[in-house]
Amino acid sequence: MNVLAAVPVKRFFVAKRRLSSILDAAARARLGRDLAAHTITTVEKAGLDVVPLASDEEVAAWLSGMGWSPMVDRAEGLDAAAHDATVRATSEGRPWMIVHADLPLVTPEDIRTAAAVLENGGSPIAPSDDGGTSLIGGHGPFRFSYGPGSFHRHLARAVEPVVIVRRGLALDLDGPRDFEAAASLPQGRWLRRYMP
Repeated sequence: MNVLAAVPVKRFFVAKRRLSSILDAAARARLGRDLAAHTITTVEKAGLDVVPLASDEEVAAWLSGMGWSPMVDRAEGLDAAAHDATVRATSEGRPWMIVHADLPLVTPEDIRTAAAVLENGGSPIAPSDDGGTSLIGGHGPFRFSYGPGSFHRHLARAVEPVVIVRRGLALDLDGPRDFEAAASLPQGRWLRRYMP
């Protein structure tokens, strides 16, 4: 599939701060790296061309060491980094997809479902449980507005939107409840190694 799939990867020292009540800083940093690797690998298994979006040089160095070729954030935030990915995809004449890196239950089938929407000319968009946007795709440059309630803002801006509701895309790992819910499911058992 000729889709550019961008996966934003946050700074490791700030990753998963909302989990500080159950995980120490070192465990949260490991979890941030492993979540990113899990998501990127899953997107690759779905057959898409993955471009990680590195939030800083430390993240870029780690991604490069893992064998990926990241785009480094211009230090203007997630909205700008995601926009840059859509501009790159458009210049290459292909559709794009932004997949967030904190999806512990995401599967290749989740990603292929979204890619099929793109191939049919639509714009896939998946809400997270908290009203955010865990995945969005489209054709041409796009103006993002991430943050609380972003799903409805993005839905209003999408051309030919197709809403995708799947467990692997809905559960993003933000707080302790998300962690416990994901770790209790068979696909999320791998998270149990981080529990104190």
